[in-house]
Amino acid sequence: MKATSLRRSRQNWAECREALRHLRLRGLVEPYVDDQLAGTRRAHFVAHLARCWTCSEQAETLHLIKQSLRTGLQRGPVQLAEVRLRRFADRLTAPPTTARSDGPRP
Repeated sequence: MKATSLRRSRQNWAECREALRHLRLRGLVEPYVDDQLAGTRRAHFVAHLARCWTCSEQAETLHLIKQSLRTGLQRGPVQLAEVRLRRFADRLTAPPTTARSDGPRP
C-alpha cells in the first residue's frame, strides 16, 4: 500500500514540477520570437516548444503577427476587390425572387 502511495506522490511531484517549469518558460515566448534568447536558455526553450502545444502555438501565432506587421498585409488586386464588392452590392439591392406556391417552403 505504501509503494503505490509513494509512486503517486512522485508522480504528483513530477507533474507539479513540470507545471512550474511550463509557467517559467511560457514567459520566454516573446523573447524567443524576437530572437533575444541565446545559449542554453534558447536550447531549453526550443526543447520545451517541441513538447508543449500551447507554447508552440503561441510562439507561431506571435511570429505570424509580427511578420505581417513588418511586411504589411498582402492584399489582392484592387480590381478583384471592386468586382466582389459590386457583386455583393448587386445581390443586396436585387429584388427578392418570387417563391413558387407549390407548397410550404422549407
